[in-house]
Order: sequence, then C-alpha cells, then structure tokens
Amino acid sequence: MDSKYRPCVVCGALAPAFLFAKDGYSIVQCKHCDLVYVGEDPASIDFEKIYDESYYTGDRKSTRLNSSHPN
Repeated sequence: MDSKYRPCVVCGALAPAFLFAKDGYSIVQCKHCDLVYVGEDPASIDFEKIYDESYYTGDRKSTRLNSSHPN
C-alpha cells in the first residue's frame, strides 16, 4: 500500500489504487471491494476551501479550486 492513502473505509483493506485527482485530492479505488473514495484522511482536507459560500448559493462567478470546470 502507498502510505499516503488511508485504508478502505468499508472493508479496511490496505489496497487502494489511484484513479484520478480532483481539486488536489486523490480519488482511489479499493482493490478488494471496489469502493471509490478520497484517499487522504478527511481531517487533512480544507472543506471550507472546497465548499465556499458559492457552493451553497450557486454563485457561478466564484473562483473554485478547479476553475476550468463549469459549476
């Protein structure tokens, strides 16, 4: 297992496989049960940066982490 990813949150397997990155976070898939989840520990994620006020108000003029992707 790559130590930068946490174990599967469903089956506990230590077999995550990197799929892609989204907003700077790794999306991984468990090789045991196929669950897809964020590989990083949620305690280390700055949710306020990802889900700013525009997420809740629908303000499309806001700058997101991935500004090339439409809201």
